[in-house]
Amino acid sequence: MPEKLLTMDEAGQLLGVPGRTVKKWRLEGRLIPGVHYAKLGERTFRYKPDALMAWAMGNERRRGRPPKQMT
Repeated sequence: MPEKLLTMDEAGQLLGVPGRTVKKWRLEGRLIPGVHYAKLGERTFRYKPDALMAWAMGNERRRGRPPKQMT
C-alpha cells in the first residue's frame, strides 16, 4: 500500500514547523522533487512523510542537535 501524501500544512505539522516553511524549503530547492514531494497539478504539491522525516533527521544531525522525537 503506498504511503499517504501530505498537504503543505500536514507536512509542516509532521515536522513541527508552519506549512509556509515547508513551501519555502521547496521553493529554495532544499526539498527535491520526486523525492520529498510530488507535483500533482499546476499548483498542487503533496509531500512524502517518510522522505521528509529522513531529510529532517539528516538536517538535525548536521546542526549538531538530536533529532526531534515524533509521536
